[in-house]
Amino acid sequence: MAERSKPRAGSSATSGYGVGMKMVFDLIGGVIVGLLFGLAFDHVFGTRPWGLLVLLGFGLAAGLRLMLRTAQQQAKRINEEMSGSTKDVAPGEQE
Repeated sequence: MAERSKPRAGSSATSGYGVGMKMVFDLIGGVIVGLLFGLAFDHVFGTRPWGLLVLLGFGLAAGLRLMLRTAQQQAKRINEEMSGSTKDVAPGEQE
């Protein structure tokens, strides 16, 4: 029987999973940091709930920005891999 091929450590399946998890943690981390700073701001200055709402919004925006940056870097990496692996070689020529 043929042996099933296992994904290599750097294969697209495993690297895609890692990139996806990084994006999720970026978003959740931004929201949690905004939440904590907002709660602390409200506690110190007594501006309940406005500090929480504003800083939570900033945390969400920062998390989304990090997610977009990661997605752009991944898209750039994939484009570089695709352009590097599909060189135009005429029939009969060697690289």
